[in-house]
Amino acid sequence: KGYNVYREYKEFYKQMNAPDQKSQTPLFLHWGELMQLKEYPTDNRRIERVRDLFCFMCFAGLRFSELQRLQKEDLKEGGIVIRGQGGGVRVIPMNTYALQIRQKYENKYYLNNTAFPSMSIITMNKYLRLMGKDLGLNRMIYTAIAGEEGLPLYRRLTAGTAVNTFIKNAIEMEVPVEIISRFTGVQNDSRVRRFKSDLAIEEMKKFNL
Repeated sequence: KGYNVYREYKEFYKQMNAPDQKSQTPLFLHWGELMQLKEYPTDNRRIERVRDLFCFMCFAGLRFSELQRLQKEDLKEGGIVIRGQGGGVRVIPMNTYALQIRQKYENKYYLNNTAFPSMSIITMNKYLRLMGKDLGLNRMIYTAIAGEEGLPLYRRLTAGTAVNTFIKNAIEMEVPVEIISRFTGVQNDSRVRRFKSDLAIEEMKKFNL
């Protein structure tokens, strides 16, 4: 109560904006855009899986490679167990949205006992863009490359957008920076260092964790 979070977030932004790199906003979905995608209606099983798995990554702060490595036993009541290639382990509590998706797939079985159906990153990117176009996700996205024209959001959507989406929305919901880092495993990642946003922290709510 009365704790001044300004200094903490100012320091986090300083880490996210390296002086030797051009400033560029990492691609992310605003909360409303993520909710649109989550509710995207489809009878196509492949599109349904892309929608669900991408949203799971957005709600849990996972990378595509981490999602693909998840085994059934890695999804526990206490959260998601992420086993790093270097032997490190982190546990991510599941919020309501991630839990709903996990429950949808928990009684289905896939090759090598993975938690979710496997797919290529090319497939995910392709169908993300199709859904984004259909949903009218036309917010213009610009890069730091001089003279390069902006493109509508849907044309730039990739699986990598998920972890940025988690970080962006978690910060807006006032989730402490150290918790975001612990959940995502992101410390000085170049994508995060370039993250720039005019956050109105006092108006946001925390994730339901």
